[in-house]
Amino acid sequence: MKRHLPAGKGRRFCIIGAGAITTVGGRIKGEWVRDSVKVWASDKAASADTDYHGNFNTELFEQWFEKLCTTLASDYGDCNIMMDGAKYHKRDIDPTPAKQKKKEIQVAWLVAHGVPASMKMKKKELTVLLDEHRTKPIYKAVVIAKKYHHHVLFSPPYHPELQPIELIWAAIKNPIARNPATGMNDLEKKIHGGVKAISSKDWMRAYRHVQNVEEEYMEADDFGLLSTL
Repeated sequence: MKRHLPAGKGRRFCIIGAGAITTVGGRIKGEWVRDSVKVWASDKAASADTDYHGNFNTELFEQWFEKLCTTLASDYGDCNIMMDGAKYHKRDIDPTPAKQKKKEIQVAWLVAHGVPASMKMKKKELTVLLDEHRTKPIYKAVVIAKKYHHHVLFSPPYHPELQPIELIWAAIKNPIARNPATGMNDLEKKIHGGVKAISSKDWMRAYRHVQNVEEEYMEADDFGLLSTL
């Protein structure tokens, strides 16, 4: 859902957006979700890993995602939402405290989950209890989506080829790389122009491509491992 668009070695732009594949009148079409695309100049200079460090955080994502889910419910009804496992997408709202956490935090968590514990217990004893009562992650994004009757699906780690929107970002970024912007204002215009130029055919091409990749993985999955993801 997010992508950085570099502007040389200095500042850059960040972009976030979501696309929808839907069936209308028996025909499948793709489009940007209404009001989902946001573009802003980064506050930090480019780094070697071309990531968003300092320019995007979980709070901003969840605010954007709440609005997205509202729009999806209004425009499309119940939806399946496909996302990668970026840390912004998977904030656990009730994480089991790590063994390095203070005893106060560990005891409070155990008691809140109905496990008898006290400050008189040793750290090792608390660690054993935490391991025994460790909970499955509850991701805030999933909670938000459920509120609007959507279902979140996370792609396996390190598999961007399973995300259609990665091809959309490339379709926006590659023309800019071939015809570099003369400055930040020009770059912003090119980004907005690239977003506007994405057609339903582009979305469908990306969607079909990912479907083909999925089918290839399924055919090669002799041990049924993909069914467990």
